[in-house]
This record gives sequence, structure tokens and C-alpha cells, in this order.
Amino acid sequence: MPSASLLVALDGRKRFGFDITMPISNYLPYEGYYGDVSSEQLLSNTSGIPGINHVSDYGPHLCQFVAERKLKACGREIYQSLLPHTQPPGEFYSYGGSPWQLAGAVAERVGKNGWNSLFKKYIGTPCDLDVFKYGNMLMSDKRAMWDGDPASLVGKRNPHIGGGAISNLRDYGKLLRMQLNDGWCGPHRVLPEGATEFMRIERKLPVLPPEPDSGQGYGLGWWIRPQDEFPEPNIYFDPGGFGAHAWIDTQRGYGAIFLVENLSQAAGGIPG
Repeated sequence: MPSASLLVALDGRKRFGFDITMPISNYLPYEGYYGDVSSEQLLSNTSGIPGINHVSDYGPHLCQFVAERKLKACGREIYQSLLPHTQPPGEFYSYGGSPWQLAGAVAERVGKNGWNSLFKKYIGTPCDLDVFKYGNMLMSDKRAMWDGDPASLVGKRNPHIGGGAISNLRDYGKLLRMQLNDGWCGPHRVLPEGATEFMRIERKLPVLPPEPDSGQGYGLGWWIRPQDEFPEPNIYFDPGGFGAHAWIDTQRGYGAIFLVENLSQAAGGIPG
């Protein structure tokens, strides 16, 4: 959700000339295979690019996990490397993977700055976030270097857009409050009017075989859980890879986040 929020924030600033619903070929200065895909489709897993669990050999698209790379270069490699089983955009749903990293590269091109700098300027500073930052620890052998201090985060030049952020409870709580308050962080409008509702629109399509169907919907960075009590969906949740789980309830008007911490390196765990 925070990653999708940054793309939506850039879309809301006219000076960038960026439209999240338009083909990304409008914003990338080179040729590639995925020019007819929109950033909206990248962030909703409907781009036609197979997710990380769908293809046995993810090839050059694995640059998304390499902490030593740079996001722009990785995005270009993804854009110019056709994955097996790629489908036309807007026909199938396939969760996660390189579409998110490509969306991050688009953001850097549009915003003319690095991902973390853009996030700090358009989300972090107006929302008064303390530690929230992106790195790349998911599959790096540098995970052992992480000691819970934000200064030990690696991969900040190639941040993992789909799952590389660090946070504390207070920071993520402010992001959830922003989602419940139509894009406002205190006195600052961070997302354009109506953007939070736009992010919660159901976009899930038939799942690309043989990927199993979770039975839940998907918006922009939000999983959508059907509820029997209300005629419209009201639970939107955003789980993390290392034990985080966040959600909002739009009917009851609250958000919640819990983080699980594991400091036992001997048990093979890393701080979460």
C-alpha cells in the first residue's frame, strides 16, 4: 500500500505529466516488451507479467532482489526481458514479482529522483514519518547485517518496491490514518481527492493458471476481504513478508498494524 500510494501521489501532481492509467511507454526513454502496460496494472498484478511464483526461471527479472543494483537499471532490464508465459495486460491476475519493481523505476523516471527521496518528499515528510524507508533484504545474503537499526538497512539504491520497507508502529499507523482520511496527513493533503477510494477498487481478474486463487480481491496494494455484514467490502489489508500485518476497516473507521519481532539469529530469524 505505501508503494502504490507514492505512484498515486505522483499522479496527483500535474507538473509531472504522469497518469497512472496510461501506458508506461510514455515515461520510459527506451524500447521494451511491456510498453502497453499501465502503472495501475503493474500495481494491481494485472499487467500480464507473471508473478514470482508462476515462472520457474525468472531470469533477468531477479534483479529486483539484488541489493547492489540500481532501481533504474533493474527496471530497464525487466522492461526489456520478456518472461515466459507473459500475457496481454488486463486479462489475468498474477501476484507479485517484477511488475512492482518496474513501477518503481517508472516513478524514478517521472519524479526525476531516487525512490527513497521521492517517498520522503511526497509521503514521509508531510506525514511526519520517523524511520520508514525502503531497502532490499528479501533474498540478500546481507540479511545477517540487519540489526534492527535503520542505519543497517542495505539495498537503498535498488529498494524492493513490493516488500522492502522498514517501519515502526507509529509510522505505519500514520499511513493507515492517511488512507482513512481521504489522503490527508494532518494538515497536509498527500494524495489527491478520491485517491484512497481509487486504490480500493477491486481489480482482480481470472488468476493466471496454474497459480492458485486465494479467493480474495485486490486493489492497488490492498488485498480485499469479502464481508457478510456489509453490502460492500470494508476490510482492506496489506501483509508483509517478515511478520507485519496491516488493515483498515472502512465501515467501522479504524486501522491497525502489528509487527512481529524475532531477534533470534540462531533460529534463522531476522528482525521483523
